[in-house]
Amino acid sequence: LASFLPDGWQAKARETGALRRCRKVPDAPTLLRVLLIHLAEGCSLRETAVRARQGNLVALSDVAIMDRLKGAGEWFRWMNTELMKKWAGPGPTALGQWRWNVRVIDGTRVKEPGPTGSSWCVHYSLGLPSLACQELVVSEPNGRGESFTRFHVRAFDLFLGDRAYGVRPGIVYVCRNGGEVLGRFALSNLPLVTRQGQSFSLLTHLRTLTATQRGDWPVLLKDSSGEVPGRVCAVRKSRPA
Repeated sequence: LASFLPDGWQAKARETGALRRCRKVPDAPTLLRVLLIHLAEGCSLRETAVRARQGNLVALSDVAIMDRLKGAGEWFRWMNTELMKKWAGPGPTALGQWRWNVRVIDGTRVKEPGPTGSSWCVHYSLGLPSLACQELVVSEPNGRGESFTRFHVRAFDLFLGDRAYGVRPGIVYVCRNGGEVLGRFALSNLPLVTRQGQSFSLLTHLRTLTATQRGDWPVLLKDSSGEVPGRVCAVRKSRPA
């Protein structure tokens, strides 16, 4: 595995602070092996500690491994970025001349191992084009589910989300706090009106599109606090799609 890693990856462990003291973890390869037992094999921290000790790697507690993992985030990010440059080619340094801070938002459910069967929702914000984690929230599954409202909004944030996020409370929340939203939405989940205050019939507008036309219609999204201007953009799917 080490032969695939970028040049200088061991020295980078010290530079980024992942490897601070070598009293129990002698070098970067050992640290990487221990952390990958947890990350790649899916072992719990306690099982990782047992495997590392039985494999004569290191004698660390599960708490100590967690501390090492927390300190290795920038090291792993650097290695992943360098690997992407090598195998996938250089990515864009910026998305055009935009002033926007583009944030891809998504969520997933993680089931806890063991007899309790507890599950948790992980809400994640990924930056473009850096692919760096900007914000992470863990919640119980019986809360308000996937929503833009779980994240902090700054001026010029552009939130991207799938249909789960195409609902009025989340969109209004982002726009009221200085951001913008670009996302999909379901036919019935987003009540829209025209600039004249009439109900916007989505299907009526979609049926006017031919195979080569693109739809682009101004709309308003209203709630008790006022209205948010927006656009509905659409393109007809091809027959194979």
